[in-house]
Amino acid sequence: MIPTEITLALIKWEISRLNKKAVFLDGFPRDLDQISYALYFRDLINYRNDPDFFVFIDLPEAIINERMKTRVVCPICHTPRTTKLLITKEVGYDKEKKEFYLICDNPECNKARMVAKEGDALGIEAIRGRIQTDDKIMRMLLELNGVPKVFLRNSVPVKLAEDSVDDYEITPAYSFKLNEELQKVEIIESPWTVNDDDGELSYSLLAPAVAVSMIKQVAKVLGL
Repeated sequence: MIPTEITLALIKWEISRLNKKAVFLDGFPRDLDQISYALYFRDLINYRNDPDFFVFIDLPEAIINERMKTRVVCPICHTPRTTKLLITKEVGYDKEKKEFYLICDNPECNKARMVAKEGDALGIEAIRGRIQTDDKIMRMLLELNGVPKVFLRNSVPVKLAEDSVDDYEITPAYSFKLNEELQKVEIIESPWTVNDDDGELSYSLLAPAVAVSMIKQVAKVLGL
C-alpha cells in the first residue's frame, strides 16, 4: 500500500539495527516491481557471506479460506486461533447467542473471550487480489537460476499420507457440544480433509511439521 522506495528504505533502516544478524524477510517481495530489488538485498546487508535463498510455501486455497473464516483473536494480546483448526484449552458457551467461543490461554488476559476479525467472514475472497499477485511473483521467482530455493508444502494427499507423514503431523478439526447435565463444553476432535487446488482430497499439516521441513532445508542450503 506504500511505494516500493519507501518499503526498501524502511527495511534498510530495520536491517541496520540488527547488528550483523542473518535476516529472514517474510512476505517479500510483495509486488512484481520488488523482485529485482529482492535479488540485491546483500547490498543492504553487506557484511555476511551467507547465501541468499527463497522460501516457497504451497498452501491450498481451501485451507487459507477455512483458516480465515474460523479465525479469532484475543482483544488484549491479539494471539490468533481458529474455532475449528487451532483451539484454546478452554471453550465457553454463550447462552444468549447460543454459540461457542474460545477463551484466551494467556493468564494475563484474564480469560478474555476471543473474537472474529473484521472481514474474515469473507474468507479468501477478501484477499483474492493479493493471492493472485503472490502467485505471479512466485512463478517468476521459480524461473530464476543461481538462487537456492526451499520448498514447503502444507498439505498431503490422503492416499499418500500413510507413507509420508505421521498422524500427529496432521491438522485435526474440532467441534463442540454442550453437556447440559454438567454444564460443560465437550470438545470433539475428528480428521479434517480438504480438496487441494487440483481437486485432490488432502490433509492439512500442522505448523510444526512444516517448520521442521523448513529448518532441514535451510540447514542444507547454508551447509550446516
